[in-house]
Order: sequence, then C-alpha cells, then structure tokens
Amino acid sequence: MSGIEIAGLVFGVVPVVVEILKSYSTAKRRLATFSQHAEVACDIQLRFQVAAANFNNDCRLLLQATIVQPSDISEMMEDPTHKSWQEQGKDIEQRLRSLMQQDYELCQNIATRLRDILRETRISLTKLEDGLGNAKQTEHEFIRKIWHAFNTSRKENEYIRQLDSLDRWNKSLSKLRKQRCKIQKRRDIPSACIIRKAVPRSYQQIRVASQQLGESIHDSWSCTNTSHNGHQAKLSLDAKSGHDNVQLDVVVACQPNPNLVIQNPSGDMPIWLQIRSITSLTTYRVPKSPPPALANTLCHGFRDASQVATQKLPSKAKSKKRVRINDPKDNVRCVRTPTTSNTKTTQAQSFVMLDLKTTKSVCCHVRRVRSSTLACQDGCVGFLEIAKSQALTRFMFYDASKLAINDVSSSTRRRGAMPIKSLVQRFRVLQQITLAHKLAEAVLQYHSTSWLPQAWTLQDVAYFTDSSQADESDISDVLNSLHLSNRFLDHDSPNTEFKQESLVLKHTFGIRNLTLAKLGVALLEICTQKDIAGPQLDGTPHEVIEARKLLDEQHHSIMTLGHHYLEVVRKCIHCDFSCDDDLQGEALQSAVYTEVVCALQNMKTGWKKFFGV
Repeated sequence: MSGIEIAGLVFGVVPVVVEILKSYSTAKRRLATFSQHAEVACDIQLRFQVAAANFNNDCRLLLQATIVQPSDISEMMEDPTHKSWQEQGKDIEQRLRSLMQQDYELCQNIATRLRDILRETRISLTKLEDGLGNAKQTEHEFIRKIWHAFNTSRKENEYIRQLDSLDRWNKSLSKLRKQRCKIQKRRDIPSACIIRKAVPRSYQQIRVASQQLGESIHDSWSCTNTSHNGHQAKLSLDAKSGHDNVQLDVVVACQPNPNLVIQNPSGDMPIWLQIRSITSLTTYRVPKSPPPALANTLCHGFRDASQVATQKLPSKAKSKKRVRINDPKDNVRCVRTPTTSNTKTTQAQSFVMLDLKTTKSVCCHVRRVRSSTLACQDGCVGFLEIAKSQALTRFMFYDASKLAINDVSSSTRRRGAMPIKSLVQRFRVLQQITLAHKLAEAVLQYHSTSWLPQAWTLQDVAYFTDSSQADESDISDVLNSLHLSNRFLDHDSPNTEFKQESLVLKHTFGIRNLTLAKLGVALLEICTQKDIAGPQLDGTPHEVIEARKLLDEQHHSIMTLGHHYLEVVRKCIHCDFSCDDDLQGEALQSAVYTEVVCALQNMKTGWKKFFGV
C-alpha cells in the first residue's frame, strides 16, 4: 500500500480512504502542471477537483459521525499523513462498522473501487509525465503529446472514462452515507430523552367537536327547496375553545340546481352561522311549554319587533332528558331585559328550544329566520344534539349576522370562495410563515375528521372572496377567512376520494404518515410559491417524491425561508420525529406540536420583530 500504513490495521475502510485522499492530491497536482501547457487539460483538471471535493465532503461527514475529537477532522482531511489517522484509526474503523452495520462491506467495496480507479489514473499520469521528460523533443511535440492525452473529443479517452466512474461511485457512496446516517439518527435518539410540550387541550376539544358537528350536519340537515342541488359546509380554521365548550364558525353554501332557473339569486347567499358546542353530564326535564318570562329572557337586545304568531314548540321538546345550558351571557340578558316591555318581547320568536331535526327543512327554516325582523335578537336558530357515552353534546346554531359580539357585516357580503393556492405566489415572507403556522395547527385540530382528508392539498384550503372588490388586496383579511369544506346532502354523487392502504404507502413509497407528508408538501409549496404536485394517474404520490427531490438537491427555489423552515418541512415529509407514526397517538401529536407548530410560531414571532410589526 502506497503512502501511510496504519499500524495493526491492514484491512478495512480507513486505510483505503487514506490512499484515496493521497491519490486525489497527487492527481490534482500533476494535472495542474499539464494544464499550464495545454488548455485541453483544464477540463480534466476541473473534473478531478470536483470529484475530489465530493469524496472529501462525504468522508468529512462520515468522520463527524464516527470520530472522537471532531476538531481534528479538518486537519486530517487536509493531510492524509496526520497523526490522528494512526492514533484513532482503529476507533474510527470500529465506529464506522457500528454506523454502517450490514452495509459496511458494501461501503468498503465502493471505497476499494474508487481506490482502484485512482490507481489507474496515477499510473496513466506517471507514464505521461515520464514520456514528456525527453529533453530532445521540441516544445511543439511536447504540447502535441499533452493534447492527444487529454483530447475530450476522443471517446476512448481513458481519463474521461475514469472520471465518469469516479462520479458514479462517489454518488453511490454519498447516497449510502445519507441513508445510514438518517437511520442512525432515528435509532440513537430515545424518545424518553426528548423534552416536548404537551398539546393544548383545546386542540382535542376542537377536533372532537368538529367531527361530531360534521356528522350531525350530514345526518340532520334537510332541504325541501327544489332549486338546491346540494349543500356544502365551510368550517373556519379559527375555532375557539373554552372550559367546556367550543365555538365553530360555519358557512353553509347551497349548490344551485343547473336544471332549474333561480328566480331570486340573492336568496341563495351563503348562510353564516356560529355554532357553540356545550357538553354536559347534567340532565334536566324540559317544561312542556316555556313560560313568557323565559322567552323574554332569551330574546334580548331587539330593536324593531313586529307582530308575529308565536311558534309552537315541536313535540320532540317533551323528551325527558336535555343538556342544561349554562351560559353566563343568559344572566346578562336577564338583567338587561326591561320588565316593562313584556308585550313587545313576546312578539319576537326565540328558537333556543327548537331541535332542528324536527323541522321539515332546516335550510328553509334558517333562511326564514335570517331574513325575518321578528326573530329573537339572540340570533339562535335552533340546536342539534348528540349523545356519546354518558356525555351529551348540544350544538347551538346562531345567525352570525345577528350576534353583536361578532361583527360579520363585511363577511356576509361574501358569496364565493377560492383555493388559497391561487394566492400563495403573492404572499410576502411574514404572510408565508403565518399561513404555514395556520396549516400546521389545522392538521393537529382537524386530522382524522371529515373536514381534512388524509390526502389533502392546498387546493382543499380556501378563503372567502368579496363580491364588492374585483381584486383581493388585503392578504391579512384573506388569512382570517381560511376554511375547510365538507359536502353533504349530495346522494347522487358518491365519494370518489382515492384511498390507499397505509401499509402500501409505507412499504412501497416510504410514506410513514400521509397527512403529515401532505403538510410537508404544502409547506414546501408555500416556500417555493408554486405548485410542485405531479400527476396522480397511477396512484403514485408524485408530489411527495418531488418534494423529497427538492429537499435532497437543496434547490435554490426552496431556500427563501431558511434552513430552519426546511428542517420542519423535512420532518413532516419523512415523519422523522423519533416516535411512532400514528397521529392519533399522544407521542406524535406532542412531537408535531413542539417541532412544527411551536417552531413555526417562533419563526413568525422572529419575523414580526424583524419587520417591526
């Protein structure tokens, strides 16, 4: 073995690496001499420099994972005769075996192949150098020999063949090194040693309430309007959770029947609702007919009450068990209701005690209440109730336009919705981070529900458009109207969503969690501000594969938001959180909350400080 020989270590990867480093150094030095006399040698010299740099970088990364004293790595890479090669040679070899495990022999074979190619190169350069040493030849003859030796137009050029082989085996070594380091990183970090934050209780409350709401609307919504072909519920991402209740903002949009002419299009504006869930174990008997004082208490803050007929309570209201609704706002209403206005208040209708399941057409009832000036100003249009185990959940439906605490006057003018993907290319840095943070929170709050499918994309997240404006210029307003959609009452069009077995995705494509992988793709699309999704004709997740390529290649288009952002993307795409891949488990939820949601929140805070917001 030429050059240094490590005492007691004749076989193994380390002595081969040392010889490769020396061979690259010798080849570069000789090629630098030849390139001074003939320009044709410059290309060969440059390619050898690139090959040497690629090998050195991979070798440096391997040493970082195996060497005891990382401070010596730079000196060892610069000097193959450095004393650390001798002093730490055996330890490096043992740690390298531990890192590569069953791939150690493969790594050794690749390194040996690189060494053999460089030996051929060294022999060829030595012969050329000896042939040029003839003192009797002219300068013209000297240059002609160099030109023939390095002429890149000749297919038989041995240096070109050697360089192609070096490039091919360098890439193989680099890929093997990346794979083993990634596996070692996941294996060596015990989850018990990782300190993570607990997921806020509100996330679980929102997820349960939104799923129950979706099921309740799907099962109970009714419509007798023949001009409606279907309905779609749009759930705002900005849900709120209290001690024992959740507030959800929902818009119900009617799909017009294309076969019928709609006489009054203004009547088909979206229905803006605010829904509050109340869960309780306490039950009480509902009176057969509410006393006038109760109606007076519930109907508060009205301005113009006209004469109407008092609506009868449905027969189902006689059921023995109901959830007790203990809303502190009701106490305020009781105090503020004038005792001298009983005549007028009894003329207004309240639907607090109306079970929407008993109405012939929920859609027509809600629209009638919304357009009527005689309805109670508390805004309530009725309730839906779900019994789960011992707990009862009641969803109170309110007309959002009549709630004084929620100014939606501008929102009620909005009729259409557009996918947020169509607007991403106009976002600035802070808006990109804000959208990414909202999506990460949405995944934890709405995963495993009918609102967020596993194979979701940015196309499934939409914002409301203002019909009074030709162009949506206020991006911050757009980010406040993000929502997910759930179509119901559409029995004629079956669900055609493509579903793949999780095991097929995991074993065939290496996707450990599809929902998180889709989050990673969405975050990358926000970063690149363009669509990276590929065709889905054969069921292959091309967008996930393309996202992996962009991350591995470190393409310039993904570098705009920094390395910390890309690390978040990488963890989502590979589900690399050093725990299991079940998003319904506490371990992965906590990991995603800590390393994705909180990380994006910190980035958002940092950018706000930078911009002085």
